[in-house]
Amino acid sequence: MSEQPPAPPATGLFEQLRQFPKTFWWANWIEVVERFSYYGLRTVLPIYMVLAYENGGPQLSHEQKGLIFAVWAMVQSFVPIFTGGFADRYGYKLNIAISTVIKIMGYLVMGWAIEIAAVPMAAALPKWVAPQEAPIPIPSSLPARFCWHWEPPSLNLASRA
Repeated sequence: MSEQPPAPPATGLFEQLRQFPKTFWWANWIEVVERFSYYGLRTVLPIYMVLAYENGGPQLSHEQKGLIFAVWAMVQSFVPIFTGGFADRYGYKLNIAISTVIKIMGYLVMGWAIEIAAVPMAAALPKWVAPQEAPIPIPSSLPARFCWHWEPPSLNLASRA
């Protein structure tokens, strides 16, 4: 009869967790942060999209919101097909680095979307439209002249009679 090898010493859960390399913990932390940002955005963005102008939102209709989400879902479905080819050709590390930088830039653009949209809108307005203060204070890195709020003049027909 052959003898069985001795059983390894029993180790606790925390000792086993300490045996994982540092890269394992970094990868898990990055995954957690990425999921928080995605699901946080997925939760808050629909509410913001239909928020009224007076409250600082773009006041989109629900149909416009649905169209934007449909385009977003389509892009999320088809971009991995093409980026997989880039990863095969140039390596996954470079692909992850580039996609992370693009994602960070996208989150920054979404954070400053009102100020970014104010620049071309201010340039398109006629020169006689005087800048007014925004209906709500917008933390802005842009000068106040780019934060325009214009309302068409009201037609007071009762005073003409």
